[in-house]
Amino acid sequence: MLQEVQVLKALVLGEEERGQSQYQVMCFVCHVNKDEFISSDAMSKLRQVTNYLSFYIYMLLQLITSLLNQLVSFPTWIIV
Repeated sequence: MLQEVQVLKALVLGEEERGQSQYQVMCFVCHVNKDEFISSDAMSKLRQVTNYLSFYIYMLLQLITSLLNQLVSFPTWIIV
């Protein structure tokens, strides 16, 4: 009987101010169905897409911020 498992390794950095060690490594093992599994190739492509999207979202937020700053600094006249 084959068992599908996923092993996840997480590196958690410690906080020196709290007297914690530099880092902690935790491993999680859990059951995964075949239809839930994401191949390493698909994950790599997903990371690339995510990086591109993050960049474009960042640029869009910069543009919106710039436009809002211009709008706020634009003199307004009150018509009575």
